[in-house]
Amino acid sequence: MQKSVKAYGKISTFLSFLLVLVFAWHLSAYPGGLEAQDEGINILVDGVLQEGGDRPFIESGRVMIPLRSVVEYLNGKVHWYPDEQQVIGFRGARGFDLIIGAPRANLIDGSTYTLDVPARIVNGRTYVPLRFVSEALGCEVMWEDPSRSVWITTLPLYAEKDVEELAKPALLQVTTDRGVGSGFFFSKDGQVVTCANIVKGAAWISVRTSEGLEYGADLLVLDTVMNLAKLRVRRAPEEEFPVFRYFDDITGVETEEPVFTLGSPLHMQECLSPGKISVKTPDNDRLGGIHTYHVTARIAQDNCGGPLVRVNGALLGVNCLTEINGFTEAYVVPIEYVFSMRNR
Repeated sequence: MQKSVKAYGKISTFLSFLLVLVFAWHLSAYPGGLEAQDEGINILVDGVLQEGGDRPFIESGRVMIPLRSVVEYLNGKVHWYPDEQQVIGFRGARGFDLIIGAPRANLIDGSTYTLDVPARIVNGRTYVPLRFVSEALGCEVMWEDPSRSVWITTLPLYAEKDVEELAKPALLQVTTDRGVGSGFFFSKDGQVVTCANIVKGAAWISVRTSEGLEYGADLLVLDTVMNLAKLRVRRAPEEEFPVFRYFDDITGVETEEPVFTLGSPLHMQECLSPGKISVKTPDNDRLGGIHTYHVTARIAQDNCGGPLVRVNGALLGVNCLTEINGFTEAYVVPIEYVFSMRNR
């Protein structure tokens, strides 16, 4: 009995020591203890002091800022996905996604960003290094030590230029013995979306990237009702392709929202056309029983099969043309419909 009591005492002492270490780590990890304290740090956006809300703190020599507050100061948006512990933020066509505690974040252009201090949750709020948010969203940042102030200067957003630059790597020219059209990479393993009328009955199919790389392709799905087709390029093993990032909840699309139609930059003088969503139709029996979008942006044969995107580069749908009772109808098929197209 004495031996077991003595052993218990040693274990208890060891556990107490561990608890002290854990608590000490928390004290060092969060300024002021387990809660982020107001250290008198000011945030100014374009010279305007941002008052109220959650306050920044300093950790490991880095200013940690409340992510949502600062992104909204910059007129951006933030989405939080608790199950994945994931945060997605964007301002115009600049954006990022990150996982709480991860050392790297993904930027909307496909590159990665190494975080000096990983994102963490303090007082129920996500905190990240200030410089990361500013650089990822196209801003300039300066720390003024005497006044303990963070100065953020927003740089102009050039929506058309940014979206075109973001989209260009995924855009394709689709060529067959029947004609030429547009398309885009739908998956990193080489699936391609285009219009059915471009590839239907074709003896051969070829796709070419904006960089001039050419691939043979095979038909996976042909949907003549919606005038859509899915292809797969013949690629080298493990070869991957650039795709659009899906940042948004596509059920939130509203009329009058600014959008862009895009087509292959290889056979169009202007591959991007700006406009707005003019109509979001109810489920349409003539077009397969789903809703479609009608837009003021240009849809013609040369950008048929190309993508429709938001101002932040999020993929909304596919530009389509079809003949109905002798009339040509231009419309956009929502991208969620493409997900439902089953490969044969």
